[in-house]
Amino acid sequence: MLDLNRIRTPLIKGLKEATGNTVIMADQSGKPPQYPYFTLKILSAGQTVGQCTETVVEDDVVLSQATELVVSVTSYSDKLDQSFEDIHKAFGWFKGTGMYQLQEQSVAIVKVQPIDSRDNFVSIEFERRFGFDVRLRVTTQTQVHVGFIEHVGVEVIK
Repeated sequence: MLDLNRIRTPLIKGLKEATGNTVIMADQSGKPPQYPYFTLKILSAGQTVGQCTETVVEDDVVLSQATELVVSVTSYSDKLDQSFEDIHKAFGWFKGTGMYQLQEQSVAIVKVQPIDSRDNFVSIEFERRFGFDVRLRVTTQTQVHVGFIEHVGVEVIK
């Protein structure tokens, strides 16, 4: 099973520490925080990589599978320079200390995509946005109870 909280929590904590900005999940109901802030959005989850492995533990089978997901990171501000500087701080975190902090949580960074502009025209002003996507890899595990075969009956037919 893919534990989203295991991935989301270190991302939010690490980005907040690296940038000093609030980090929220995108597309949530409610009013957004004051500028500047970041959003994280999971674009895809569950792309499996490689072969599934099976491990027998007593009367259970544990299926392990490398799984990739893509997370979009976007900085929001009403000032172009601030959004630009903030997204570069976040980008640097993923390329540097974030890689090690996530690795401690068994989350690997596969690739950090280039930064692009994601500005949005709101009423008569622009909301300044820059962002990039990050491909992450985790190992998912599913435990299946299979039980033991305790008795086998054999019937001989002549």
